[in-house]
Amino acid sequence: YQRRVRRVNLGDCKAYHYSHKNRTFTDLTPSNRLQSLDASDPGGRIGSPNEEPDLRNLELHEVICEPEDLLIFVTDGVHDNLDPELLAIPPCEIDPEESSLSWSQLSAERAKEVKAKFVSLLLKRLLF
Repeated sequence: YQRRVRRVNLGDCKAYHYSHKNRTFTDLTPSNRLQSLDASDPGGRIGSPNEEPDLRNLELHEVICEPEDLLIFVTDGVHDNLDPELLAIPPCEIDPEESSLSWSQLSAERAKEVKAKFVSLLLKRLLF
């Protein structure tokens, strides 16, 4: 059987889907901090009664889950510790095919790939 899971995200929380069948993690919120790596900028917020909502990264997403799949939802306090750039881990320590010592030397797309690899390896090590 399959289950469709829908979620709405605003701010800097993250969601990951683990496919038991494929043994892979997918970041369901890859764009939640595209504007800034600054931990003090959540990228969006509902706001208080005295301010307008900030909907820069409002997302609606659906994922199909199979039996034994996992959905992991984390706050920024957790996912900041899953970002190798914020942890000062250079790209070359994550991917043996990567020679870059600095994140600024990578294209945005390549940095995203290397970071996804880091998160996947780390989550597997922590959870299994």
